[in-house]
Amino acid sequence: MAVIYFSTTADQDLDGMGVSYGVFIDQDGQAKGLKMQGLEVGNLAKSKDKLFLEEKNKVRLLGNGYQEFPMEKYQHTGVLSGYIERENIFFSIYNSGFSQNGYNSDVRYGNEKGFYTDTIPYYIESSGLIDDRIYLLTSDDDNTNDQSKFALKEVSFDDKLQVKQLTNIESENGLAPVSPVLADKDYYYIIMAQYQDGFNGKVSLIRVNKQSYAQDMFTLINYKDMDDINKTLIMNSNRSAYIYEKELYFVDGLGDVYTFHSETKEIKKKFSFKEFNQSLLRYDQEISFNGDSLYFFRYNPAIKKHFIEKYELKTGKLEKQVKITGIPEILLERKLNLKSLSPYDFLIVND
Repeated sequence: MAVIYFSTTADQDLDGMGVSYGVFIDQDGQAKGLKMQGLEVGNLAKSKDKLFLEEKNKVRLLGNGYQEFPMEKYQHTGVLSGYIERENIFFSIYNSGFSQNGYNSDVRYGNEKGFYTDTIPYYIESSGLIDDRIYLLTSDDDNTNDQSKFALKEVSFDDKLQVKQLTNIESENGLAPVSPVLADKDYYYIIMAQYQDGFNGKVSLIRVNKQSYAQDMFTLINYKDMDDINKTLIMNSNRSAYIYEKELYFVDGLGDVYTFHSETKEIKKKFSFKEFNQSLLRYDQEISFNGDSLYFFRYNPAIKKHFIEKYELKTGKLEKQVKITGIPEILLERKLNLKSLSPYDFLIVND
């Protein structure tokens, strides 16, 4: 039914004892775990018949058989993973760190025949996979100290890894990406957040015309006089937004789902997660869009239980709630080794 990626953070791996788990949830809600080396912000990907798992020194393919591929260079912070159907390539991108030539973001890519590593020479702020093309929002090449300027780039694997500059993105100072790069037939979309202080902030949508590269900005959410603005932070920036039937959906950290209609430009709060305590900071919470549904993995601390809930996008109706068993037993490192494992990705395999 679903896979959840848990891992320690990069700073917890300085002793070489970082750990991650691919936690597999079956239709009855039973969890089973695959233990791996740690990788902060580790991501998942799938094709029609294979599942891609990554860790700091290895990638794995599960499906019709099992394969693992050791990688010569260790990674510590993931950015994006995905599957490019046209090329039959799985890929994973990492913010890898500085070298003598500047900042490097390494890319692992391959399939059952083998995996390789290449490098994109930019720090990646946000990313997305759209129609077999990878889109990256990077710090602007000529203004690395200007926090209001970014560059939108397209990455392809037609023969080899290629990076193409599309346009520069102008935003208000202090805005930071909180969503994947999205697109429909006419526009690219990037959601940015600006936190003015511990109590006030806003979320904005930048829309870029694919032909002219003209851009406009819309305010999605205004937060005023919050008791803690950090509670509004999104649950998974790689999966926080989604386009379905002319509506762009965005989920904030309070469990509220907002929409932007691409034709009417109408913005509204579509629905909110049920039985969700907004007063608590996030703990074991992830979201995943799939087809016409939004899935919410969450932990209820009052009864100490994990759940996966399925919401219908159009109506906001809670269609299914599955109680998960076995996750605390898998994540014993939290108690035994005083490690903090957090969920970083949540993928629906089938429903």
